[in-house]
Amino acid sequence: MTKQGTKKSIRKVKDMGKVLSLEFSNKYIKMLDGSRSGNSLTVNKSILLEVEKGCIDDGKIIDIDSVINTVNEAISKNSIKSRNAIFTIHTNSTVTRNIELPVLKSKSDTMSMIKSELSQLMPVDLNQYKLIYKKTESVFTDGAEKGKYIVYGLPTYMFEQYMLLAEKLKLELIAFELAFNTLDKIYDKKLFINNNPLKSGVVSAFLDIGYDSLTFSVVNNGKNDFSRTSQNGIKDIVKNFGAVHYLSDEEALKEIEKISLMPDDISEISKLNIIEENINIWIDELSRYIRYYNSVNKEKQIEKIYLYGIYSNIKGLPEYIESHINIETVLITSLSNTVFRDKDNESITTYFTTALSLHMDKKDVNFLTDVKKQRKSTFSRRVALLGVSTAAVLAFALAAYTYYIEKTALEKDIAVYDAFINNEDNIKLNSEAIALKKKTELMEKYMGEVTKLQTAIKNEDAVNIIIFEQLSAAIPLGTKINSMSADIDTIKLQCSSATRQETAQFEKNLKEIEFIDNVYIPAIVDGTEGSSSNYSYTVVCDLKDVISYEAE
Repeated sequence: MTKQGTKKSIRKVKDMGKVLSLEFSNKYIKMLDGSRSGNSLTVNKSILLEVEKGCIDDGKIIDIDSVINTVNEAISKNSIKSRNAIFTIHTNSTVTRNIELPVLKSKSDTMSMIKSELSQLMPVDLNQYKLIYKKTESVFTDGAEKGKYIVYGLPTYMFEQYMLLAEKLKLELIAFELAFNTLDKIYDKKLFINNNPLKSGVVSAFLDIGYDSLTFSVVNNGKNDFSRTSQNGIKDIVKNFGAVHYLSDEEALKEIEKISLMPDDISEISKLNIIEENINIWIDELSRYIRYYNSVNKEKQIEKIYLYGIYSNIKGLPEYIESHINIETVLITSLSNTVFRDKDNESITTYFTTALSLHMDKKDVNFLTDVKKQRKSTFSRRVALLGVSTAAVLAFALAAYTYYIEKTALEKDIAVYDAFINNEDNIKLNSEAIALKKKTELMEKYMGEVTKLQTAIKNEDAVNIIIFEQLSAAIPLGTKINSMSADIDTIKLQCSSATRQETAQFEKNLKEIEFIDNVYIPAIVDGTEGSSSNYSYTVVCDLKDVISYEAE
């Protein structure tokens, strides 16, 4: 893609006016044609587009022509005239890190400091990522202000794919963001969910239930400061339900929508069991995220869970989750100051983050921020060049007039400087200064090596802590670790579980930990006492050569 093409797809907009918001996932593209006045949002058209299978994979555009045709057909069919657009995406390919650094006034200096810190923490080439950051809070240590930052890195090739897509669709892209980051707009714009505001000081979790993924996010002090995506979703329920009852995916989905997780009778208990079995896997995943977040943020615990997304309206799902996790859980059914004109397709539950993205404006940091700055800088340089050229013409005439006078004065100055340089005392002072500079550079080099050694020692301690934290978070509720041994290559765990399912879930959780390369269980011993069963086994975990210092 040419630089010229990139510039055409992006422009600075004073008033949001009419904007087209597109949210991309593997199976669907959500599209809202809306307009905003202050904090009030009017949605003229809400469209759910099904993407051809394999066209988008974890945010990566595999078949751009198919995506272009799908979107263009919808724009034409619905007579959408908006040219300004906002893109949000779902992907697990981002790099995310939480770091604490001194607060600097300049954003460019802050980004340089963040890049320097990340280069020490991450074994990746940062030049291959588009980086943005946000400060979630300030803390004071020893009288100095420090900021807690979240840094997101989007692969550059993926960023360029969506820039090309905007260009091909002839859309003026004004923002490009990760879908879960639009949750920040709830607090920024003082929006109400289900007629209630997000209370200050209350930590709330949000669960987006998609076809083949679950995205869990936590909003603390108005900022989304924790997000994780798992490869679960309603897809597994549909496949299992269809296999048992010999139904297509579409037929299975319609049957699932009729079933309640909190039934009045048990006439369809076999169907309910299939759904519950898969949702219990969601709950186990959800419990792991909650335990990890609460263990890291002991002063602020998650108090409420909001459900949204295309497949979040399973009957009785909020009550079912709340009964298993003991945290208040509700389905999002309304968003303040948001009006859908298309009454036949009105569902804030489905389009929640798509609608929130329409509240983004020019001051919001997103993956287009530095591109806009580059365009502004280029324009400023052109204006400056024109001014310099005009000034140069006038200066030339003046220079010709004053040349003779300045030449005489310059010759006198040269004679004075020449005498100063050749003075023996000045020559001696210069030699001493050069020797002192070399000595200083040598001392700075020694200090640098000492600092690196101290950092390495500190990071080694951090790795050990992270290992134990993530192992603890992976343990299912009915599983115990009786003993553990570890060396630089492997970790061996002597465990016991109440069921074989918990054994399988523990193995799955361990495999998802970043620093573990492989997990295997040599044997499982079935020990029975009375009416209860207990399974004893050894888990062997092979460790990777490099362990990141930030828990995933």
